[in-house]
Amino acid sequence: MNRLGAAAFIALLRIMKKANINELEYAADMGRIVIWEEMPSGLLESLDYDKLEEEIDRVNDDVLRIIISKIDPLAFNVSLEENNLNVALKITLNMIRTLKQKTLSY
Repeated sequence: MNRLGAAAFIALLRIMKKANINELEYAADMGRIVIWEEMPSGLLESLDYDKLEEEIDRVNDDVLRIIISKIDPLAFNVSLEENNLNVALKITLNMIRTLKQKTLSY
């Protein structure tokens, strides 16, 4: 589920910011998610995290899944199971809030 949450975060950035899906990379396991910029572009520091939080409920699930399928086919397969995308979006929301706190502390 963490892997799907990370892929959903990148897909959300693609939808909202037209960010390249290859601009960010991630590693996810049961315990944590690590996300980083492939090239130091400043994307993570420049995001409006408040707006991302607001928009997460408005994103079209089908569009999100299509983009996730290009980012991570295994995560896409998980997203097809009932309610998994909703759980992943909660993980994505937690990622947004964590990243917001980390950028505020800089």
